[in-house]
Amino acid sequence: MENINQKATSKWIIVKKVLIGVICVYALSAILNVLVPDEKPVEVPKTQAQIDIEKRIAANHAASEKARIEKEQADAVAWKNSSAGKLCAKYLDWSKKTCDMVSNKEIAIGMTAEQVRLSIGKPDKINTTTTANANHEQWVYGVDYVYFDEGIVTAVQQSGR
Repeated sequence: MENINQKATSKWIIVKKVLIGVICVYALSAILNVLVPDEKPVEVPKTQAQIDIEKRIAANHAASEKARIEKEQADAVAWKNSSAGKLCAKYLDWSKKTCDMVSNKEIAIGMTAEQVRLSIGKPDKINTTTTANANHEQWVYGVDYVYFDEGIVTAVQQSGR
């Protein structure tokens, strides 16, 4: 009989623990729902003043963007009509940078003989060296020198005027 009472008591203890656990789970979920509700926050309607401000900001942004685009277009037209733009229209394979440099009477390594001649003019003198591998030229402009290998600028020597 004692064995049956012990089994009943053990079962009752297990049932109590399970019930306490279930109650704790419900209590915890209720607490969490209070702390972190599932509902989305209610949006407060905007005032007319807020709506007006947002409209002004959007209008200002649109006006600024329009002005930026118009300026870019005007700059593009102005460049196209400049001497550099006209060079690029004539020499389609030249870069914008090369056209700007030739227009500004500048030279750089990598330019062709034609680009140098258009940029700074005909040299005072041309010294030519022919080797087994290449043709080298030195164009003399007063005390300045431009060196070419196979028609491409490889070096520029300018006096320290």
